[in-house]
Order: sequence, then C-alpha cells, then structure tokens
Amino acid sequence: MEKTALGISYTVADIVNAINNELAEELRNYKRQRSSQESKLKRIRKDLSNRESLNGQQFRKLTDSFPSVNLEKLKDIEKFHESITNILHD
Repeated sequence: MEKTALGISYTVADIVNAINNELAEELRNYKRQRSSQESKLKRIRKDLSNRESLNGQQFRKLTDSFPSVNLEKLKDIEKFHESITNILHD
C-alpha cells in the first residue's frame, strides 16, 4: 500500500521503519541517561559508605599547620556534613 503526501510516495513499511528508528534512538538516549545516573548514584553510595566522621583529635592535628584555625567552627561544619550525610543515606 502506497500513500502520496506532498508529491512523495510512502509505504506503510516506510512509515513504520521511520517510527521504529525514532523510537530506537529515543531508547538509546534514555539508556545513556540511565547509565549516567546509575554511575552518579554508585559514586554517591560509595562516598557515603566510605565516609568517616572527623573527630577532635584530627582537628587538633590541623592546628600544627594552621595555629589560628577555628576548631569550633570546623566542628560545627562537620556536624552539618554528618546531618546531610544521614539525610542522603536514608
């Protein structure tokens, strides 16, 4: 069966093939996006599982190199990071 539109002849098979090609390209794009998102998620999960909490002892070592560092501010920042990590981990 052949149809004519704007002086161009199309068969049903041509139309079906064109649609299949478009859908196949869409599927490839979605698979690439999924793969990218899975890689990001894997990195995040790895980071969360390997993360160690910093303690006061580690902060005190920092004062050897940076004597004027504000340890209380660093502890507050670390607590914030821990709370964000807990939210993301759940």
